Amino acid sequence: MLPYANDRYSSCGTGDIHRHIIFYSTKDNGLREISKAHGAWLNLCPVHSGYVKFFPQMKRALEREAQQRMMELCGWDEKQFLHVFGKDYLAVEEPGEQDEEG
Repeated sequence: MLPYANDRYSSCGTGDIHRHIIFYSTKDNGLREISKAHGAWLNLCPVHSGYVKFFPQMKRALEREAQQRMMELCGWDEKQFLHVFGKDYLAVEEPGEQDEEG
């Protein structure tokens, strides 16, 4: 589990805490299992679980932060992260981040 998760996302709400896998795909490509194997998950309270489910910007923020943490913990660069997880979440543009000319 990513070490920063418990105190930050699981203690603000009430109800059952559950595991949230950070990197996953709606296609069954094994990304969920890769995430589990590398500890790319965290415990979420119901409040933050709802944020991740209903606010795509929260999901993207978690993905970016988790990638940064995974790279620090594992000593990886972006290329190594990409090799394991198949996507560089730090390079993904947010809506509205594109150049207005482009």
